[in-house]
Amino acid sequence: MITLTLKEPVERVPLEAEVLCPDAMATLDNDAIRAMPVYLGKKQCRLDDFFTVDGEASDELEIRGELKKIRWIGRGMSRGRINIVGNVGMHLGAHMKGGTIEVSGSASDWVGGEMSGGFIRIAGNAGGQIGAAYRGSRGGMTNGTIIVGGSAGLEIGMAAVVGERMMRVRNSDLGVGSDAAFTPQHHGGDAGDVRLEGDRLEVEHQLHVLGVLERNA
Repeated sequence: MITLTLKEPVERVPLEAEVLCPDAMATLDNDAIRAMPVYLGKKQCRLDDFFTVDGEASDELEIRGELKKIRWIGRGMSRGRINIVGNVGMHLGAHMKGGTIEVSGSASDWVGGEMSGGFIRIAGNAGGQIGAAYRGSRGGMTNGTIIVGGSAGLEIGMAAVVGERMMRVRNSDLGVGSDAAFTPQHHGGDAGDVRLEGDRLEVEHQLHVLGVLERNA
């Protein structure tokens, strides 16, 4: 296992760190991992400018620290496991194809954006646009599973769960806690309408109601 520990919180300018991905690190030794490029704004830096790195050549990562300003962790991931101890920033698991991501804290917006496989579990809360399509794209999440233990933000992508009961839409599972907020918007025009009505959750897709989920008593 490769353990990466944030040396100190990143403030104001987000750190773009898509190299924090099992696919990128699985065959690299410790020196090569520490030298991997990350971007603070437009400035290219080394990964070890921000993280201590223990271990090498593994598709299992543990990332520790206050990561709410760290973006694109697990982008395009197709294998292995990422365990995040703390909170995490935007675009976690974007374009993910396989593997597992577990977060002990909360996550920001765009968890699993355009995800096509794999499993993401957020123990705490999550932001908006979960599993959604990026602007200019007609397709959001098409496969895989996202589970949020707490509340979630707006513009959730494909499906939802109320009272821990799951609905499946187009081979995509999206579970959120009963405090989730929903709006009828979804960028890219792929998903139609996700809304709560009384004691029932109705999910519409391209003007067709795909299913109704009864709220647990």
